[in-house]
Amino acid sequence: MSGYDFEEFVAYMLSKLGYGQVEKVLYTQDEGRDILIRSTEGLIVVECKHQPRSRIGRPIVQKLHSAVISSQATKGMLITTGHFTSEAIESAKGITKSGTLIEMVDRHILTDMASRAKIKLVSKGESLSVWTYSLPSEEKIHDALGSYVGSIAVSYPRPPE
Repeated sequence: MSGYDFEEFVAYMLSKLGYGQVEKVLYTQDEGRDILIRSTEGLIVVECKHQPRSRIGRPIVQKLHSAVISSQATKGMLITTGHFTSEAIESAKGITKSGTLIEMVDRHILTDMASRAKIKLVSKGESLSVWTYSLPSEEKIHDALGSYVGSIAVSYPRPPE
């Protein structure tokens, strides 16, 4: 999955979770803003990093903080398939204490969010190749299965006795 594919996935997941009106930002002009969400709590700026084998550091948190301020947003979210350095976490805590909420979503939280959105993430070992699929409702599965079985089943009823 490319970084752009990951952004598409995150936008889809956040939309399914009901975060608000999700807008993608043009790739070449994102300025630390991959996704914008217009919600009841205001504008949320989302930065996505598909880096399953690395840790996201403090400079990325600072870039997001700048994007939140320049966008006049109420909150920033940093979402990664990897993990965060301790410096990044401490930086986000400090920024949040000063009044700008920064939410950090690492691989484990991302997996939980996807599960709540009824999306299954599949990984192989430590490298996370994100494969997604939505699970249909039980009713849709039941209807589809009934239609399929009905189309292939052959019935030979017994004659009345």
